[in-house]
Amino acid sequence: MNHVEIGMLESAQAAPTSFERWAKNAEAILGHDLDGDERRDGYSVDGALAAHRAGVGSAEYAARVNSARRGMGISILTDVVRDAYGA
Repeated sequence: MNHVEIGMLESAQAAPTSFERWAKNAEAILGHDLDGDERRDGYSVDGALAAHRAGVGSAEYAARVNSARRGMGISILTDVVRDAYGA
């Protein structure tokens, strides 16, 4: 393998995944990272990944998190996480 091939492999590996792009957008909307406690904060990286896998858009996820903070919709978000993990 030559240097050009190695460089191409390294740059391909550095490209963000679909979830990383989704999470970055959700974090930008929320104004903070997704590293929280699902039960306490209403969001977490695991919960975000579950929502992403369930087809929830990043803007919708952020809206659900904000709604949960106001005590209005945490059960909706919890259902997505529960369904994704079979809990």
